[in-house]
Amino acid sequence: MEHNDDMEIFRPDSAPGWQWVLAFLCWLTAVFTMYHVEHSVYAGILKTNTFSLALLPLPILIAPFFRDDEKAEETKAKKRFRWFFVAFILAAAVFCLICFWERNYMISLCQIGFGCLSLLLPKHLQKTDLPMGILAIYALLTIGTLAAPHIAGYTSVAEAAEILQEQGYTNITFQQTPHGRMIADELPDSDFTPEEWKNPIYLFSAEKDGEKWAAVVSPVRRGIIGETPAPEGSEIEMWLRMY
Repeated sequence: MEHNDDMEIFRPDSAPGWQWVLAFLCWLTAVFTMYHVEHSVYAGILKTNTFSLALLPLPILIAPFFRDDEKAEETKAKKRFRWFFVAFILAAAVFCLICFWERNYMISLCQIGFGCLSLLLPKHLQKTDLPMGILAIYALLTIGTLAAPHIAGYTSVAEAAEILQEQGYTNITFQQTPHGRMIADELPDSDFTPEEWKNPIYLFSAEKDGEKWAAVVSPVRRGIIGETPAPEGSEIEMWLRMY
């Protein structure tokens, strides 16, 4: 395949096999990480856009076939447009975050931010073969996915269990993540904020002083926001046994 003097033409069939192997492994790692973070680490209380980001390589792979090789070299205008596009996307994301704040939006914002960094990589990385571009994008998306929950202040299931253990609970078992309003009536002394009322919370069954308890931990405040005894035959104990 012919090359321009200072750049390579992006074609899916122009890259060596080892680059494709690296790109596939990075894609697989990123998708697994997004799924694991969403469903295992945080039990579904946050969304990591796993499905949509798993399909992202498809347009990336198809796009090069529609490029005109004779016009592949970037002009200064195109470079300026790319910078403007990245800045516009980030500004729009920040505006939406500020005006329509939802904690979960932080996940998408971090993924967009780190993903856009792949468009601003040094010149020699931008002009490498297509698989290496995919590798760079998914490496950055993985970093964004891992960083976002900590930036947003989420508490993981394991951290919530540690909070209960510190309060003297034993035999702690994670149950599910119901919305706060679904369980509030069963916890007369609960302390739910409006965010916890309408969003999922962590529900555990555990033992304390030889009795069975139901305890709720906030995924955003790192503390117990509701607890009540759950003796055999009680409504809360029957409610727990349903799941």
